[in-house]
Amino acid sequence: MSKPTLCVIVPVYKAAATLDRCVASVLAQQVTGGLHCILVDDGSPDESGGLCDAWAARDPRVTVLHQENRRAQRRTGCGGQRVPCLSRRR
Repeated sequence: MSKPTLCVIVPVYKAAATLDRCVASVLAQQVTGGLHCILVDDGSPDESGGLCDAWAARDPRVTVLHQENRRAQRRTGCGGQRVPCLSRRR
């Protein structure tokens, strides 16, 4: 598989009720060069982790990272590194 043009990182915590809709929406996007979706299961106590694994098993564009709950570290972003970011302004 070639390197995708866009990578979407989705933090997952207590997201069982909305995860399927979210991932389906991300994967439905038409992006020239393709896209990849990384689901970061942040130690969610519900069945979100299993749902993430199910998505990765059925779609090669999905990767899952499981980690212990690190909510406080989210504020630091990518370890203080500068990374290119696209955001939607309202």
